[in-house]
Amino acid sequence: MQLHRILLLIGTLLLASCTTLHSGVPYKEQAHTRSDAALVYLYRKGVAPFWRSPTLLIDDQEISEIKNTSFTYFYLAEGTHKIATKWAIDLFPLDASGTLSVKNGEVYYLRLGGGMMFYPSVHGLSTSVSSNLSQVSEDAGINEIKECMYIENHAPTIP
Repeated sequence: MQLHRILLLIGTLLLASCTTLHSGVPYKEQAHTRSDAALVYLYRKGVAPFWRSPTLLIDDQEISEIKNTSFTYFYLAEGTHKIATKWAIDLFPLDASGTLSVKNGEVYYLRLGGGMMFYPSVHGLSTSVSSNLSQVSEDAGINEIKECMYIENHAPTIP
């Protein structure tokens, strides 16, 4: 039993040391809203798999890599948009997608969530990883984004 705990501790420390590092500007205040577009924030706050970063796609266009403890924001035209995350080929089961209907002048917060579980199996210590993309309230979004750093994106500009 003691060996399992030691292996779990070693595995956790190894995973923590592999976290995708990045630098950026911390969240200070909300970006300006626009009357001709919706403001959308997307963030990832310390979610497994820590060492990997999926790509954000809006309407099938690659927008940004979503590193751990990062956020980005962009403007979308009013209407319904396809929002998706694409992980590397070995993590494709973690891909998430859905639609987001937005209105001009409104602010939306999307959180990339998920988790990781360790459990004993006949072959030693095994892991299970999950990923999800969800819309959260403004209060939750602002509070959680404060712990993240801004990263650039390649969202198309709205004229």
